[in-house]
Amino acid sequence: MNKETNYKLPIFAGIGVVLLIIIFSIVKVLNSDNDKGKGPLSTPAPSGTASAVSITPEPSEETFDAIVAEVNTDDSVIVLCRLGSKDFEEYTYSGATNMTTGYGRAITASLLKPGDFVTVSRTAQNRIISLKGMANVSVYKGVRNLVNERDIMRMSIGEAVYRYDDSLLVLNDGYFVSQDTLYKSDVLSVYSIDGFVYMLKVTTGHGYLRLANDRAFIGGTLYIGTGLTVQITEDLLLTLQEGTYPITAENGDLKGTGTLLVSRDKTAVFDLAPFSPEPVEYCNVRFTIDPGFANLYIDGILTPYTQPVPITYGEHYIEAVLSGYTTYEGLLYTSKPTASVDISLSAAPAAPAAEDLMYDPDAATPTPEPVEDDPYSDIEDNTTDDTPSPTPVSGTSDDLSLIIHCTEGTAVYVNDVYKGVIKDGSLILDKPVGTVSLRLTLEGYITRNYTVSLDDDGEDAELTFPAMVKQ
Repeated sequence: MNKETNYKLPIFAGIGVVLLIIIFSIVKVLNSDNDKGKGPLSTPAPSGTASAVSITPEPSEETFDAIVAEVNTDDSVIVLCRLGSKDFEEYTYSGATNMTTGYGRAITASLLKPGDFVTVSRTAQNRIISLKGMANVSVYKGVRNLVNERDIMRMSIGEAVYRYDDSLLVLNDGYFVSQDTLYKSDVLSVYSIDGFVYMLKVTTGHGYLRLANDRAFIGGTLYIGTGLTVQITEDLLLTLQEGTYPITAENGDLKGTGTLLVSRDKTAVFDLAPFSPEPVEYCNVRFTIDPGFANLYIDGILTPYTQPVPITYGEHYIEAVLSGYTTYEGLLYTSKPTASVDISLSAAPAAPAAEDLMYDPDAATPTPEPVEDDPYSDIEDNTTDDTPSPTPVSGTSDDLSLIIHCTEGTAVYVNDVYKGVIKDGSLILDKPVGTVSLRLTLEGYITRNYTVSLDDDGEDAELTFPAMVKQ
């Protein structure tokens, strides 16, 4: 063997060893991939058997009837109150939510409003799948002097009798309020289903009137509108249906007149200082209003403003009103001889959806019909016909008392005549006889109105009212 051959043999041998190592490594890797996931105790799945798959169940759905309480289009949220309850809950919606009226017209959430009756389908996450106006709701409009027997939860419209329960909602100016805030002169729409009332909506509400700087007029007469006459007493506070009235105060040779605007749930003040002989300090206020032909009401009294307006020192409620423009409302405090106020009215936004958008516009207005099975038909009708005109107490029962309990500091009015305030938990009055109106007021709290019947039975009467609720 020559020298060259001896040199090549070790080289070939080394190459062969390297190739064997590479081949062995490849085979090992392949076997490892095939056996991945198998342990010494693993058993191959039988042929034709599928592997187990985890399935997430679809969210459960629910359909229910409700009343719309609030619509927030910025956050895509609708607040609903289920029929038969007073629980308000938020639900979300999206562009995929199917919304229609009760007669099939497609709508958007912006057309919904508080008080709409709807049928809703939602997911477990409170996302609204569909929303449709309820077609079986009867709406009775223009109801005046609704007879409401709250002790037995029965109300009537004419000869028709209806039932309700504690879930009854009262809608006033877009907000749900207590029944106690209703007044006998309020005009209502009554929403019922199969003789059961679920909601009352105030369409014409009430406000209040008090007098200022009236010392010289006490004992005189106040004339409001075309038929209301009231004796002027100290701290007189009247409840009036919202609207505009001519008003005149007279006492002997003294006379003051004006035009009164009563706004819902607000107090108008008829300031008699300009008609009184007593000296009063005034601030001459120059008003500049754009547009210049808007009506200016100061404390509810229509006031010309082409010249500076003398206003007594203190706080005053200002309204500038013009059709087609958003009403300006504000407080003006005067404590100096002169002042100026600039008001610019902005154009009113597009008119809101019609009241009956969710219901069939071609449907005839239903005629109230009595409930077939009135559970209270055997109860004697002891109701009276309430009239909106406040009148003084017609009589009292001698030597008998009416004891009223309510929140400390609450002012009590009987038939719109001020009687005093609650002190140490009660107020004791001479007992009036017959059906009387009671009004409870407390600054910063919701005014409450009640109608009670007091018999001349030879006994004292005691009435306890719920605590006043903050506004």
